[in-house]
Amino acid sequence: MPNALDLHMRIATIFLLTTLSLTACAPASATGESHPGQLARNPDTLLAILASTSTPDESRQHADALLVRQSGKGDPARLAVLEQLLYAPGHSDAMRIYAMDQLADASPARAGHALELYLPRFEGPVLDHGCQLAVTLGDARLIAPLARSLAQTVKVRGQAPEELRARPEWAAIQKLAGKDPAEAMYDLINSSTDQSARIAALDVLHVLQSPDAIAARLGKMERHDPWLDDLRWYLGLFNTPPVGATESLWMMYLHRPEFAALVARAAEHHRLLLKNPDYVFAPRFIAVLAYTDDATITAGKARLLAELSQRLATLAHVNRTPQYEGAPDDIDESLKANEQKLSLCDLFAIRLLLNGLSDSANIAELHRQGLDDLSDTTTEHGGLLSLQDINSPRLLMTLYPPYYASNDFEYISSDKLLEQTAAGIAEYHFHFQEIHNADRAGPGTGDLGYVRAQHLNGVVITSIDTRKINIDYYTPDGAVVDLGVYEVK
Repeated sequence: MPNALDLHMRIATIFLLTTLSLTACAPASATGESHPGQLARNPDTLLAILASTSTPDESRQHADALLVRQSGKGDPARLAVLEQLLYAPGHSDAMRIYAMDQLADASPARAGHALELYLPRFEGPVLDHGCQLAVTLGDARLIAPLARSLAQTVKVRGQAPEELRARPEWAAIQKLAGKDPAEAMYDLINSSTDQSARIAALDVLHVLQSPDAIAARLGKMERHDPWLDDLRWYLGLFNTPPVGATESLWMMYLHRPEFAALVARAAEHHRLLLKNPDYVFAPRFIAVLAYTDDATITAGKARLLAELSQRLATLAHVNRTPQYEGAPDDIDESLKANEQKLSLCDLFAIRLLLNGLSDSANIAELHRQGLDDLSDTTTEHGGLLSLQDINSPRLLMTLYPPYYASNDFEYISSDKLLEQTAAGIAEYHFHFQEIHNADRAGPGTGDLGYVRAQHLNGVVITSIDTRKINIDYYTPDGAVVDLGVYEVK
């Protein structure tokens, strides 16, 4: 059995030899200058052929068959390459399915471990086959990755349970657990040490059962740990399970003593709004609920739309130049066009932002921060818009360094910012690549994808002229509202 260093060196050699793979598959020339037979006798060359994305699948599988004859199906380097086929880009569905089956034949335990790691990445026929293989292996540990894969299809709201029941993961979980998948999800929450699996299980239950039913089952569990205790606390206040890792992170972050007053006021307003048909709760609005005054909380959607329309009508507006007509960034940013995508809480948020933007000092500060961004060509700058003083809310604009500097057209939010967004109104960033930047006004497709994935609100500030900025608000539901053009005084 080779040691770890020998195996590492062998795999490195395999990838160096990958460029020879097509030669190894080619027939010998009449002059005898090519020697495919000699190459085929070299196990590392056969492994390189198996790993090559530029070699036909039939040739790759033939090379693997030759390798099995020479080195055996359990050769560690072969198993490492087969596993690499499951996650590395460029491999066909047929080769990924082949790799799964070969791993299972050579080492069922290793195949199960590979499915634990990679099954949530699978799609289409590869996912179907992975679910079937999980059942064949009969390894109950695979319920967790199946749950994570199933949870990736969960929408924040409005999803029919039938959509989940039609998924291949559903049938696989049912067979592996020997019970209804909903019961298997409760088992994961009650017994798993993998928090990502527990969050996935909760996401699945969110679609299948009512919040009251979920809260009742969680209350009967004897298990106590920080996440589960925070979940019980949160459900008691807002009666809506968090969806996904980000909302669970916010739930835990807000269950700190320093946020007790903020959360209590948000919960009070939440209870007042429960009978309003236009009200939809989401964790990203906890600070919005807390800072909205009592009179506005009781105002209906029609009244708020009328007020905001009037305020926005007094401001100039700028739309970005779309990539092409009908492109994802070809968006009508008027309030009227976005009414159906805006919840009642979105209107509260827009109102709070407009109040803050009416202060010339805040505009001057945003412009100053934007000029700093203009000077830094390694990344966009950004941070968190939040409020201070419940009785007389004041807008705070707190910059956070990016997670890493990618390029001048992207801002990568840090883990710290993502966590602390729970106590803010929206994350913000700048489009200050140049002073006259109106063509990039508003969120791009990447910005829209980010807020959708993280379930948060976004604001983008764009330089459109000397001392003039344009500000847009955008949401996970795809709404984009131009909050106006502002001039630094």
